Amino acid sequence: MFNFRNHKKHHSDAAYDEHAVNAHELGLSGESSEEEAVYPELSYHPDWQLEQEDEYVYRFWNQDLPPLKPNQFSIHGVDLKQTNGTLVVEAFVRNSLSRSITLKTMTILLLDQQGFPVARKWFDLKKVGTIPARSSRPWTFTFEQQHRVTSDANPPVHGWKLVIEPNQKHRKHTLDLEESLEQSLPSGDAERLERYVEDLEPPKPGEINFVSLKAEQKEGALHVALLIRNGSDRSINLPHLPLQVKDATGDVVAQGAFKLQHVEVKGNTSKPWTFVFPESMVLSETIDLSRWKAYPIH
Repeated sequence: MFNFRNHKKHHSDAAYDEHAVNAHELGLSGESSEEEAVYPELSYHPDWQLEQEDEYVYRFWNQDLPPLKPNQFSIHGVDLKQTNGTLVVEAFVRNSLSRSITLKTMTILLLDQQGFPVARKWFDLKKVGTIPARSSRPWTFTFEQQHRVTSDANPPVHGWKLVIEPNQKHRKHTLDLEESLEQSLPSGDAERLERYVEDLEPPKPGEINFVSLKAEQKEGALHVALLIRNGSDRSINLPHLPLQVKDATGDVVAQGAFKLQHVEVKGNTSKPWTFVFPESMVLSETIDLSRWKAYPIH
């Protein structure tokens, strides 16, 4: 059961939730509304099984939160404690839109009373589930020792807050398609690929990773199409990329290094690229491509 010792009180002059951001900043579309204030109703994750006392605490916390303006989103922390070096924050994920929302990934900051970062961590908010319209869902955010960004061992007591890392608010991962490739694709393929990229979980901020698209054998060579995914805000070049391919058996069936001096992947985009392993780089005569993966090697 919860206790109220570290419950964060709100100042009387906070008319609206100061932690909120406008939905469009997170790529969420809203509708016009004449309402001035929205008080999101409590919504529990469908998998949660709560004791009656805990439900009472959540209701108390939720009723104590300031209202949102229409078409806003907020992650509002209400309780902070430290357990074995891990900061545990009880919070509410709040939605004032007139429709349900499902979130993806986000970097959350824990700030102290002066606004300085105490901890920073990337969270997969899809686990929070679908948040109904005008709802407030309780959730627990944990910041382990490696996510602390200050040497102060004591957690903040007063005035702390959770915020969405600002440089992500406009961050959207999109397709970066070479014009020559777009023109060569069959009708509709470019649009389908664009939707596929936008539906994927974006890379973590600063992360570079690869997603397998298609593999086929042609005249002894192995053609492998990958998405090169750039999670940073800056463009990247990969002048030298050693790759390895495993087939459904788990065996390495192709391996080689590729020179990509003129390949640029813009910030927060995914670029499709086909790598051709000539017969000299193919290590197996029989390859099972019913399931496969390709990845860089060091």
